[in-house]
Amino acid sequence: MKLRNERRKNQQRFKEKEREIEEEEEEEEEEEERERGGEDSIVKKQCGTDRGKQRCSKYRRKEEEIVNERD
Repeated sequence: MKLRNERRKNQQRFKEKEREIEEEEEEEEEEEERERGGEDSIVKKQCGTDRGKQRCSKYRRKEEEIVNERD
């Protein structure tokens, strides 16, 4: 029983580390993209991801505000 619990804890730690690494890699990619094309292209690219959906809605609102200002 103890071994199962230890294995489970180790698996959870491993998954958390993987997530952290993935997030760091995404942030690095975002920085590179910002340097090349700006924030807007990053947000558009991320609209399909879970993390990007929140940013995507913010981006849409920002675009709507810009359009409304033009009117």
